[in-house]
Amino acid sequence: MIRWQYHHTGNTKVGKGMKRWMLLLMLVMTACSGGEETLNPINDELRVAAYERISENLQNNNGMTKERAEKEAFDHLVQRVAVVNRAQEVGIEVTEEEAMKMSNNVRSKLENGKIDNAEPTWKDIRNTMEAENLTETEYWEEYAKNGYKETLMIDKLKTYEEENALKPWSVRKKEIVKAFKSNESGRIESFREKVGLQ
Repeated sequence: MIRWQYHHTGNTKVGKGMKRWMLLLMLVMTACSGGEETLNPINDELRVAAYERISENLQNNNGMTKERAEKEAFDHLVQRVAVVNRAQEVGIEVTEEEAMKMSNNVRSKLENGKIDNAEPTWKDIRNTMEAENLTETEYWEEYAKNGYKETLMIDKLKTYEEENALKPWSVRKKEIVKAFKSNESGRIESFREKVGLQ
């Protein structure tokens, strides 16, 4: 199972360590436009294009077998959609300005060499730009920005849940995913069939 966690940054200001930056970049890399109207849309639906992109990245960048990558991609996408749906349900929003600020911060840190393993990260960004036929400006001002919008939404949900449910995020996230799987079991199974998983 992919252990991509969403860490709260206090007041949603980013900057609590290089691992967080790398994590956020990885989340952007795993998102997908797939011909959608919005470039790199928020994962509030189970989309085949997003599933395929995550699976492909896991095979190419993590050396997973096709079978394992497909299962991991499916599980990750279901969890992400569950959490994003919960954020939308409780009215959490992220402004264009907040997302653009994060995109600019990450870009600046990369350009200034303030992120460990910057070269492999730039390589991933260039691969994404090539795959999506994006200029560098389009990547940072639309593709990355939209990915960070989702990441910030999840970050805000973590704070909301910890303050209102009075439970650790790790516990609350499991509850949210479990409820989503129960309430949306038909939709999930339909998606499983659509992507050809047993």
